[in-house]
Amino acid sequence: MFVNNGCQHCHTIRGQGGEKGPDLSGVGRTLNKTQIRTQITQGGRQMPSFGEILKVSEVDDLVAYLHSCRDKKSK
Repeated sequence: MFVNNGCQHCHTIRGQGGEKGPDLSGVGRTLNKTQIRTQITQGGRQMPSFGEILKVSEVDDLVAYLHSCRDKKSK
């Protein structure tokens, strides 16, 4: 889901991906599911909104995956 939706172009997980956005390896330790969903659907400072691009089921899957990412951030 992370790769299929292009998230890796900007974000890194476990040392793989882009460097434009923050490393999401530990996002599940710092944000709850509601916060992750809001970030995906509404966007952020430099992140575009994906609320009208992704299906609800895709957002659900992405939220579940990202919330499970609890590694320490890559260096």
